[in-house]
Amino acid sequence: MIGMCSSASLYKDVVDSRQWMSNPCDEKMPFVCQRAKNGYPCAPDPTQSPENPVTFEPVIPTSPPDDPRMCFHPLFFTGSGTIYSPYYPNNYTSVYSSPCKYVITVPAGTIAQIQFSPESYIRYSKMEFYSQLEDGQQFANFTGHPPPYPLNSTTNVIKMVFTIYSDKQDVGVQWVASYGNNLTLV
Repeated sequence: MIGMCSSASLYKDVVDSRQWMSNPCDEKMPFVCQRAKNGYPCAPDPTQSPENPVTFEPVIPTSPPDDPRMCFHPLFFTGSGTIYSPYYPNNYTSVYSSPCKYVITVPAGTIAQIQFSPESYIRYSKMEFYSQLEDGQQFANFTGHPPPYPLNSTTNVIKMVFTIYSDKQDVGVQWVASYGNNLTLV
């Protein structure tokens, strides 16, 4: 994607370990080795060598990769907009690859926020919110009706994890959320 950088996940968090993900180039990410352009390589890793390189296998989903009804990979959102539950406007059902992960990034120096519509209802499921992509602090979670106020991250990132615990279908079990920012860090 133009204007995006790629990074490989070392741990199973946002994506499975050893998988690639795209993220804004100005977003600070943890690293294993940092070196100047055209610099010397990092210190050798005993598990890795030119004869034994680390390889990353492509993820091949069984449905279209951008199908928001499925959760084969995390969905990334920047700026402001709206996120819908899987299968919206219908009720969400058991999703093959639950949990669903959504990553929201707003400009550096601002606070990421998310607010659910009053009609949203999370039944037999759970929403969790973290302030970073990897190893972030959980700052909120809920099941049932979402809070009537915006949820504020402590950073410009929100990682939202939606876990479906049941395959029961109930009328009105769906959600809609607006995301963005309107706070400035001092």
